[in-house]
Amino acid sequence: MTDSEPIQASEPSTGAGEDDAREGPGVPNSPMGSRVVEVCCDLGEGTRKRWRYGSGAVIAGRTVLTSAHVVKDALAVFVRTPGKIEYTAVIDPEFVGDPEGKVAPDLALISVPDWPNHVSPIPIAGIDRDTLEPTSITEAHAIGYPLFAEHSEGMIRETVHATGEIPTLSGMVNGLGHLHVKYAPLPLPPRRIGSLGATPWAGMSGAPVLADGYLIGVVAIHAPREGQSTLAFTPLTALHPELGRPGWGDGVPHPTRWWERLGQSIPELKDRPQLVLLPRRASDKPPVRPLVAWDPERLGIHKSIASPDSALGFLSPYIVRPHDHDLEQHLTECQPYESRPKLIIVTGNSCTGKTRGIYEAARKILGDWPTIAARTPIDVINSVDHGITARRLVIWLDELQSCLPSTEDGEKAADALRKLLDRPSAGQIAILGTIWPHQHKERIASRHTSKNGSQVADLLRDERIAWVEVPDDFTDEELETADRTDPRISLAIETAQSGQITQVLAGGPQLVTRMYPTTPEQRALAFLPAVRAVIQAAAELRRIGYPNPIPAWAIMDAAPSYLTPEALSYLPENWLAKAIAEAVHETGNANPIAPSTYTHDIHMMGVPALSRETLAKQACDESYHLHDFLLQDHLKRYKYRPVSHVLWNSLLGNGRRMGPVILTELADNAEARGMTTVACRLLSQAFEDYGYVSAHMKLLNLLKERYRQGDKFAERLYWRIAPRKRRSASSAMDRYSTWGTLEDFASFGMAMFRSGPPAGRDGYFIQVASHFAREGDESALSALRAYAERYVYAEVNFAHTLQLLGENGDERAVSELRELASRGKSNAQFALADVLDKRTKNGDETAETELQMRADMGEHASQLRYARILGQRALSGDGEALAAMRPRVHALEFGASDELMRVYRAQNPDLIVIGLDFRAYPEFASRTFSQKLGRFLSSVWQHARSG
Repeated sequence: MTDSEPIQASEPSTGAGEDDAREGPGVPNSPMGSRVVEVCCDLGEGTRKRWRYGSGAVIAGRTVLTSAHVVKDALAVFVRTPGKIEYTAVIDPEFVGDPEGKVAPDLALISVPDWPNHVSPIPIAGIDRDTLEPTSITEAHAIGYPLFAEHSEGMIRETVHATGEIPTLSGMVNGLGHLHVKYAPLPLPPRRIGSLGATPWAGMSGAPVLADGYLIGVVAIHAPREGQSTLAFTPLTALHPELGRPGWGDGVPHPTRWWERLGQSIPELKDRPQLVLLPRRASDKPPVRPLVAWDPERLGIHKSIASPDSALGFLSPYIVRPHDHDLEQHLTECQPYESRPKLIIVTGNSCTGKTRGIYEAARKILGDWPTIAARTPIDVINSVDHGITARRLVIWLDELQSCLPSTEDGEKAADALRKLLDRPSAGQIAILGTIWPHQHKERIASRHTSKNGSQVADLLRDERIAWVEVPDDFTDEELETADRTDPRISLAIETAQSGQITQVLAGGPQLVTRMYPTTPEQRALAFLPAVRAVIQAAAELRRIGYPNPIPAWAIMDAAPSYLTPEALSYLPENWLAKAIAEAVHETGNANPIAPSTYTHDIHMMGVPALSRETLAKQACDESYHLHDFLLQDHLKRYKYRPVSHVLWNSLLGNGRRMGPVILTELADNAEARGMTTVACRLLSQAFEDYGYVSAHMKLLNLLKERYRQGDKFAERLYWRIAPRKRRSASSAMDRYSTWGTLEDFASFGMAMFRSGPPAGRDGYFIQVASHFAREGDESALSALRAYAERYVYAEVNFAHTLQLLGENGDERAVSELRELASRGKSNAQFALADVLDKRTKNGDETAETELQMRADMGEHASQLRYARILGQRALSGDGEALAAMRPRVHALEFGASDELMRVYRAQNPDLIVIGLDFRAYPEFASRTFSQKLGRFLSSVWQHARSG
């Protein structure tokens, strides 16, 4: 859809390379009006029509995106801005697709070396063509230079901004999108049509098609038979072939290079960026309002205790502490216009004032900034999408462990945040989060639990994060500034132990006292058994990975298992609803379970154990937030207790009420406990009911492990639902050169080391330094230590070097490993665990004590090594070691379930151990089990075959 008219062209120039889109940060948020250009192509003298015109846009750097048929056979190309300033363009054949859109998409990238500004990339989105119901992108735009906008004088064209909608299911055969514009142009006069049947839209080819702040594609053709109001466009997702849709084309030979020119980053081990799909559902769009307009409770701030003799506000007066000044300093750095996105994370135990502190500082510094409160991974991803198109934004991530769980969506959310931090031109964006210290430690250690690493762990290890630690206690100097005129402050100061003021204000210790009273006075105010069972059920659901809010049906199904049969016999039929009402303080001061004179005292008023919330998607489903101080106490108190089988059975029977993400996270928790049967059933529901691909792959891995242990039924089921894998056509390439002899290596290495690392040879230098450091060369060890601060590869070598020295008796090396391990260096933690493991096997009781202590502190490396030690002892007949392994399985210690199953398999050579039950006892394969699991998963097989 191009046209041809004579016009004077400027002389072409050479230059412009593939790095155009990656040069520098770019001009932030360049206006779209300054990006849209007219693409003018000289076809050469002697052609029937020398000039061809189209449209395009500067998409990233100095790169213009247009259609391939616009620049086809062009000898010279230049672009013209709305101000009619001309710039010479350069064509690279590698970035020109198929003009007919058959072999490759009708897309082209051309460079404009002399473009005055290096502009920032435009975010790109795809079209969601797999929705359950037909839908449309209601607000779409195309901006270009069509023929009908040409002025009669001077052949000058005006820009046209066409608006309309994009039905997502149009063009399902050839993959093209269709923009139905609201106002169609009039037909051209007969003298302008010519023999080729030109349309009014001629010259619109290559025009960008945008929606919701994202670029979707470029205009390709206008077919007159479809009417004057329809423009077909090529989606940018056509750079890749679409499996199962051959009519959509084969993509381009090197799509990653195209994405780089388009300014889009590609995740590690992927061949394409993770794009937003349009249209987004209304429920996916997070609410945005100024920070000061948010309800503090919605931001995660605990309601303060209430006083019966005063009508006070939701929050008590704030007591400023030294860390508040650090928070204000970090937030002030977000204010300058040229600032880049900043992630600030506040860490501290429950009810220490993390969220309140960051709220007070942000309200003071960024109070009028638009704010999004994200609570799930999807919320985080959508918040980042909004931040890309916004100029100023606060992304609120209270309880970061819930926003970034160890699931596929959690990994995507962490990857989206990292990409946002990598965009210096994104603007003034403050990302504010809170996390518990032990959750922080677990998330960092999770990089060793998956083959492809962990985006969550990599994000939390990012050196650009501003960390602020909140202490548990207040000092006497800090309390001198407190406003004691507020009765809540006075009460907290008088009754708090060890200066734990915020804990008392949030009601945390009081709730724990009501759950587990120790004195007659406390027992008089304690929760009744029915209420305590409801709270314990909610806490156990959180313990196995169910996120806040917890649905009422899950609490009510599990609560009876935490009461004795005798206690249940005395309760009325509607005791569950009344117990939940008591936990959320909806019954006033009267006990709802049985007649009593029990009333709340000043500590309990306004401090609910459960907080009610109504789910947005299911208004009839009630759900509740568990007070996090109760959760933290529960995790410590019942760390080694088995999870009730009643709770697991309830979750298995309600898979369709939870969604694929929750099902997958619960399956991960069950797998970590060795409960492979439960994990398989949860994963199958996530895949069967929701088509969750991640759950399908996890299920295949579990089945593969089971048939490796001898479960023949699992083997048959695996091959039924396993997708066929393509064989790689590429041959393996050697990455490292080999040396002729060890002497040659040593001779070259010594010369290199003494003269210093040559440019670009850091990797070789690290290897050489490691070699000589292990031989006792102090200068080599110092060099390797310095490199370990810069390169992960050197950090691994340095930790391993210290490990070898420590195993040979070098206590200085062991002390340095301890210091690095205490700083959270995971490689040092694994190296130190290996040293302690070796010493323990040699009879060193002190080393065993330290290894056990580190395992109890949560270091995955020590947990793994200590589990192996207990397993070896159990195999030798040590019953105490076997008994000690089961509680560690319930505590989800790393490697404990695998080691315990190894012991059970060795003790039962004639039986097939396929996993553990909820008590951490062996579960054996049986014909009954195989039939039951087969019926449960048969629908998965049918789903895979039909797909």
